[in-house]
Amino acid sequence: MRKSVLCRVLGILVMMSFLVVGLMGQGAAAAGTLADKCKGPTIDKLRSAGKIRGGIAVEAPFVMQNPKTSEYFGVSIEYGKELEKRLGIKVEQVVSDWGLLVADLQANKIDVAMASLNVTPERQKVVDFAEPFYQMGMVFIVLKSNNKINKVEDINSENVTVATLTGTGGEQMTKRMFPKAKILSVEHPGEPAAMTDVFAGKGDTTPLGSIMTNAYVAEFKNIKAIPPDAFTNPVGATPIAWALRQGEADLKGCLDQFFKDLKADGTIDRLMKQYTTMEYLKPGQ
Repeated sequence: MRKSVLCRVLGILVMMSFLVVGLMGQGAAAAGTLADKCKGPTIDKLRSAGKIRGGIAVEAPFVMQNPKTSEYFGVSIEYGKELEKRLGIKVEQVVSDWGLLVADLQANKIDVAMASLNVTPERQKVVDFAEPFYQMGMVFIVLKSNNKINKVEDINSENVTVATLTGTGGEQMTKRMFPKAKILSVEHPGEPAAMTDVFAGKGDTTPLGSIMTNAYVAEFKNIKAIPPDAFTNPVGATPIAWALRQGEADLKGCLDQFFKDLKADGTIDRLMKQYTTMEYLKPGQ
């Protein structure tokens, strides 16, 4: 009798163990990899093409260029490598410009704008954005000798000229926040070069990504940051994200999941810490 009861108990335990293992397997299958989750007509086209064309534009610390090797590196470049690894589709860098990224998307020259695009109302009218991966605002760089600007409110004046980069979030935000100021929109190869107009006296100030505040103030002794604490309290903090064409819901869902995964596993925090040291944020890098 005892042996019979014992056998029944053991049998029940064995069945329960199989059931638990089976449920765990179903859970793992449900979770799956990014490649398992990303399905749809746009993804199919990209797989058939064998690559995702990722448009990039220089802005530290997300996209930077090594002057010796001409290779691009930075947070967004690392994101591209992670996407290639996790999705199983080659990511091809396509060098673009801040004034051309959205146009390149619409002209089908790129599949994703893999730059640090500010999620602005103007851009949301013409493109979709993936899950934002960071929030960044602006700092306004002014020469110390310029007494017209000592606080943010001083910028909104008819006597102030703001030099901005064509097609950037900084240009759009400046136009919204400072309607009285004169806007000088110019094309430059990257954010460090935007200060040229301020140094040359063409503009009183220029908006830069707030993450660069400490690096610029340390490098250039003749400038001041407006506001001085812009690194932690920037002007007009907004989400930044990759952009894609409207109507590609499967690709958007895939990229949303990708960035949620990067947040959950600590990849975004790790890369931001790595590339926001003075080694990488030094102006002109």
